[in-house]
Amino acid sequence: MSCLPSEFVALLAAFAPLFSNRVWAHAQVLAAGAILAPDRRTVAPALRVMGLSFDRRFANYHRYLAG
Repeated sequence: MSCLPSEFVALLAAFAPLFSNRVWAHAQVLAAGAILAPDRRTVAPALRVMGLSFDRRFANYHRYLAG
């Protein structure tokens, strides 16, 4: 995912085999957002801190966690 530093992506690389390619990009964004979120570490604040609160696919992130 281009919005994340390569060092962060490298740290998460060990977890990549646990996810499908489609879900992996979203998982990286959620992991970074969870680290950076100042309050509760839920999906909505994680996406907001990553600047995705107005992304039209906002609800998809919740679906990836449930599926």
